[in-house]
Amino acid sequence: MSKLSYASTRPEIPALKSTLRERVHHRTQELAVFAGRIPPEIAQSDYEQAKRELTGETDRECQSIAWR
Repeated sequence: MSKLSYASTRPEIPALKSTLRERVHHRTQELAVFAGRIPPEIAQSDYEQAKRELTGETDRECQSIAWR
Protein backbone atom coordinates (compact mmCIF):
# COMPACT_ATOMS: atom_id res chain seq x y z
CA MET A 1 0.00 0.00 0.00
CA SER A 2 1.42 3.38 -0.92
CA LYS A 3 1.73 6.20 1.59
CA LEU A 4 -0.86 8.22 -0.27
CA SER A 5 -3.50 5.52 -0.14
CA TYR A 6 -2.72 4.77 3.50
CA ALA A 7 -3.07 8.43 4.45
CA SER A 8 -6.36 8.76 2.62
CA THR A 9 -7.86 5.70 4.37
CA ARG A 10 -6.85 6.60 7.93
CA PRO A 11 -9.78 7.59 10.12
CA GLU A 12 -9.77 11.07 11.58
CA ILE A 13 -9.19 11.22 15.34
CA PRO A 14 -11.15 14.17 16.78
CA ALA A 15 -9.25 14.21 20.08
CA LEU A 16 -6.01 14.96 18.25
CA LYS A 17 -7.54 17.96 16.52
CA SER A 18 -7.85 20.02 19.68
CA THR A 19 -5.04 22.49 19.95
CA LEU A 20 -2.75 22.98 22.88
CA ARG A 21 -4.16 26.48 23.27
CA GLU A 22 -7.70 25.09 23.68
CA ARG A 23 -6.54 22.50 26.21
CA VAL A 24 -4.60 25.12 28.21
CA HIS A 25 -7.65 27.41 28.18
CA HIS A 26 -9.92 24.63 29.43
CA ARG A 27 -7.48 23.55 32.14
CA THR A 28 -7.02 27.18 33.22
CA GLN A 29 -10.77 27.46 33.78
CA GLU A 30 -10.78 24.18 35.74
CA LEU A 31 -7.99 25.40 38.02
CA ALA A 32 -9.85 28.68 38.63
CA VAL A 33 -13.00 26.79 39.64
CA PHE A 34 -11.01 24.49 41.93
CA ALA A 35 -9.59 27.62 43.61
CA GLY A 36 -13.09 29.00 44.16
CA ARG A 37 -13.09 31.52 41.32
CA ILE A 38 -15.76 31.55 38.66
CA PRO A 39 -14.57 32.10 35.09
CA PRO A 40 -13.83 34.63 33.76
CA GLU A 41 -12.14 35.31 37.12
CA ILE A 42 -8.98 33.43 36.29
CA ALA A 43 -5.55 34.29 37.63
CA GLN A 44 -2.26 34.40 35.78
CA SER A 45 -1.10 31.63 38.09
CA ASP A 46 -3.98 29.43 36.85
CA TYR A 47 -2.79 29.91 33.28
CA GLU A 48 0.85 29.27 34.16
CA GLN A 49 -0.03 26.10 36.10
CA ALA A 50 -2.19 24.79 33.25
CA LYS A 51 0.56 25.46 30.73
CA ARG A 52 3.14 23.69 32.91
CA GLU A 53 0.87 20.67 33.34
CA LEU A 54 0.13 20.32 29.65
CA THR A 55 3.57 21.05 28.23
CA GLY A 56 5.65 19.30 30.87
CA GLU A 57 7.52 22.51 31.62
CA THR A 58 8.93 22.64 35.15
CA ASP A 59 8.89 25.51 37.62
CA ARG A 60 12.68 25.66 37.41
CA GLU A 61 12.52 26.11 33.61
CA CYS A 62 10.01 28.94 34.06
CA GLN A 63 12.22 30.66 36.62
CA SER A 64 15.32 30.42 34.43
CA ILE A 65 13.43 32.01 31.53
CA ALA A 66 12.11 34.80 33.80
CA TRP A 67 15.63 35.68 34.99
CA ARG A 68 17.04 36.12 31.47
